[in-house]
Amino acid sequence: MAKILVFGGSKNLGLHIVESLLNEGHSVAVMLRSESSSDALSNLGVEIIRGDAFILDDCINAMNVAKPNIVISTLGGKNSQGQRIDGIGNINVIQAIEKYALEIERFILITSMGAGNQFSKLNENIKKVLGEALIEKTKAEEFLYTQNFPWIIVRSGGLTHHEASGMYKFSTTEDLTTAGCISRKDVANSIINQLTSDDFVGRAVSVFGTEI
Repeated sequence: MAKILVFGGSKNLGLHIVESLLNEGHSVAVMLRSESSSDALSNLGVEIIRGDAFILDDCINAMNVAKPNIVISTLGGKNSQGQRIDGIGNINVIQAIEKYALEIERFILITSMGAGNQFSKLNENIKKVLGEALIEKTKAEEFLYTQNFPWIIVRSGGLTHHEASGMYKFSTTEDLTTAGCISRKDVANSIINQLTSDDFVGRAVSVFGTEI
């Protein structure tokens, strides 16, 4: 079983990923901001490392404390000052991996459909609503493409709070016309498959539901 460090694992999709990892028997550590509640993670028996992804040294410290062989980041959203973590936070995580003394087996960066080369395919209304976040996520994706360690970008479709259905699929195309919404639990389960599969290493892949 792997030792896995998760950035952005305290709630929503990240917390579902942590739960799925634990169910598979993996050892999990999560970097958590000092002001964030740790109750849910503590109840799961997760190792908690306090730190702020806006600070590179905190990300490096989390790597050195956890000593993971797999790293996952679901970082997204804004802090209390209105700064987006999607770009700089994920870039800090990537730089921390680069500076880590030991080799990692895999880094999985979870962004969103519409990021990267898919952005130009979006209609203008979606760009107005999600453009800021997608632009920041794209910065992180582009930085990751310059790295030599094994990585996968997973772009999730529109997220729901539904139970896992198992009805999801992967796509490496830019076509978004058949992409249905997907539950956070299904995304979490899809990530488990990427821990050992080499199908998408060094590539960006979309995961979405099968119903429009």
